[in-house]
Amino acid sequence: MDTYVISLMIGLVFVLGALGVPLAYAMGICSIAGVALSSGFAAALGLAGDAAFTSMREYLLVVIPLFDAMGFIVARSGAAVDLFSWINRALRNVPGKFAVATVIGNAIFATVTGIAAVAAVTFSRIAYPQMRRYNYDPRFSFGVVAGSSVLGLLLPPGILLIIWALLTEQSVGKLFKGAVIPGIILATCFSVYCLVRAIRDPQAAPHGFRPADERVDTPEQRKAERIGIVGIAALMLTVLGGLWGGVFTPTEASAFGLLGATILGFAKGMSGKQIVNTLLDSGKMTAPLLLMLISAQMFSRMLAFQGVTDDIDAMVHNAGLGVLGTMLIMIGVWLVLGSMLDSISIMLLTAPIFWPIAKGMGLDPIGFTLSAILFIESGLLHPPFGMAVYLVKASVSDQNITLADGFWGTAPFCVITLGVAILITVFPALASWLPSL
Repeated sequence: MDTYVISLMIGLVFVLGALGVPLAYAMGICSIAGVALSSGFAAALGLAGDAAFTSMREYLLVVIPLFDAMGFIVARSGAAVDLFSWINRALRNVPGKFAVATVIGNAIFATVTGIAAVAAVTFSRIAYPQMRRYNYDPRFSFGVVAGSSVLGLLLPPGILLIIWALLTEQSVGKLFKGAVIPGIILATCFSVYCLVRAIRDPQAAPHGFRPADERVDTPEQRKAERIGIVGIAALMLTVLGGLWGGVFTPTEASAFGLLGATILGFAKGMSGKQIVNTLLDSGKMTAPLLLMLISAQMFSRMLAFQGVTDDIDAMVHNAGLGVLGTMLIMIGVWLVLGSMLDSISIMLLTAPIFWPIAKGMGLDPIGFTLSAILFIESGLLHPPFGMAVYLVKASVSDQNITLADGFWGTAPFCVITLGVAILITVFPALASWLPSL
């Protein structure tokens, strides 16, 4: 291994990122430069071409644009509003019901989107105004919306699960199954926190139910709401039920999911032009992600070409840190990077290095994956990067709430996410039990 070249390239990735260069370009440039410096420009171009070709011809890759498009259509069809209204009525006598409904709504919505950004923007416009209307504390309201949005990355078909499976050559279906119990635990902990906060601090979440404000007034509205609820239930049954029942592969499930979402969109009154525009918008989100995956493959191959992964694995074993010490270092890296980068970038940078180490130590692959995703997700909630906080701040119309207020409101959800991550790290069977059945 050319230690000087590798150190220079890894450092250059972070320097370029700090200067505002998109991570996909930074990783691609450094991968080509690293191989060129050690083996020549021809070898570097060969690496780039091979990585791009093999990455994009991966059959499983099709699930990313299809699930993205499905989530965008469901969000814009108005089905999320129907879901939130229905859950609110079901929880009418529960303290802090709007907050609990937001968490449950995010959990259900996550199973038909898999994108935290979509959930954060959608519930910012649905749940936050409703909570403020009932005089909920603005910090608490903000925190509930931003904090519960991370469920979109964890519960299947979460985009981080798909990317990790592609990077580590694991089964997407098994990771989807493995994420169910940690996802339920996290959603339950969020809900319990909201309930306890509402009971202990009624000023933060005043209890009250005004049927005149919440009922669906006309038969047309009732019909539209039923269509939304039934449509979401059908999508859940199609995607998750088909996967777990062995009826569909992940790629087939994503295709049928998009077909079902399109039907739901038309049933909810979307026009053909709106569907097409929604697909184009989802493509604008997917294309940069695919470019990042190509760059990540190039970076991973550059590291493997230089023997970095083998050397790091040997160094960890020779250092005698043990499983606990090694995991603490990994967690520290994830938390530090969470202050600077988004979740997908962190995963693309660390998975090629940390995954071989985890396998070498004999860690449970699914348990390690789910705990890693939870630690990485926490970066969405804590300062200074906190992408979920910034998204919610940009989406709510309340000009009196500041970013500082948003981070304070989101802090309990960040702590809970880290707590569940530690729980899965200590008890990996919570993630691996369901896939083993």
